[in-house]
Amino acid sequence: MTDVLPPAAPVPTARAARAGLSRRQLLRGGAGIAGAAGLAAFLAACGAGGGSGAGGAAAGTINVLGWADYNAPGLATPGVTANWTPLAMTSDLYTRTAQPGTFDLAFPSALSAGTMVELGRLEPLDLTRLPNLGNLSQVITSDDAWARDPQGNLCVTPLVVYWSYAMWNRARTAQPRTFADLLVPDLRGRVGLLDDEVTLNVLARLTGYEMRPMTEQVLEQVRGMLEQLRPQVQSVYPFGGSIDLMARGEVLVTVHSNLNEITNARAAGIDAGADFFGSYGGVDCFGIVKGASNLDAAYSYINNSLTAPAQISVANASGTVPTVDGVGDQLSEAATVFGGLGNILANAPILGNIPAESANGMIGFADQAQVWREFKESL
Repeated sequence: MTDVLPPAAPVPTARAARAGLSRRQLLRGGAGIAGAAGLAAFLAACGAGGGSGAGGAAAGTINVLGWADYNAPGLATPGVTANWTPLAMTSDLYTRTAQPGTFDLAFPSALSAGTMVELGRLEPLDLTRLPNLGNLSQVITSDDAWARDPQGNLCVTPLVVYWSYAMWNRARTAQPRTFADLLVPDLRGRVGLLDDEVTLNVLARLTGYEMRPMTEQVLEQVRGMLEQLRPQVQSVYPFGGSIDLMARGEVLVTVHSNLNEITNARAAGIDAGADFFGSYGGVDCFGIVKGASNLDAAYSYINNSLTAPAQISVANASGTVPTVDGVGDQLSEAATVFGGLGNILANAPILGNIPAESANGMIGFADQAQVWREFKESL
């Protein structure tokens, strides 16, 4: 697949509310990740039905630990004040929820939700308080989109599907298609890396690694790739930090972009291309943190997030795809850019849970984080 974007043009920051796929389209187009009966059977067994009920509407304040791009107007819930603390990187989910009562809600993804359950950071959900779970589409029937405790209780509710990709300055460099393309002399000191431990999984994907826990052998390959990449790296930047770097010409290629970075790059006047490159997909979710002080308000907030207006708002604000039915037939801008949800899932398979600790030759998040820290310190 070549550059999937149209010629450069300014992109408005405020976009019309249009997002998602109907359940019928998902099934007809083969975009579902797993069997169509899985979700319905699971929800029926748990007593969750469709509808738009309040799910225990309540007033009060909740503290949310989440990615800033998802704090969209459509999540506003009557009677609930949500104070958001932005996440900086995936490891924040583990470190900042260690003290019970600090947050009511957290925003793990499929790759981190299971670890949060393993660490005892999430409460099992009372699905009877979330009637809007019945709105969920078949797109999230995969086990990779859920996290359950050892008793089988659901601990997260999927919100949106996202994916990773590479960007490059088309006026100054060629599209990277392989890892070797990042090592050319013209890119010395011109490659940007997202400051997140999950960037290691993008590099691992370039070796042919599938979406399972890394083996020790794969991690050693990634260490070697980082060593080769070091002279090429201009910056390890936080979420959203690529835009200014590319606008100034300091970075010509990004390895791990996601969400609405390409939209923002074009809005900044950068002749940016974007395509799949070691890409993985993810499902970002809401979970109730252990020690939450306002459960009633937290359940109301989650239940509202499972409505079509909320999901359309989040998808358009973040450049993602909703996970509920009934949001119309048009795709969000970012999903259209990447060929639609079926194409996204085919090229950016869902990255499932990365366990907290390494075991039985499989590498856990703690060891990945250590490798990432060592690399940053070496720059």
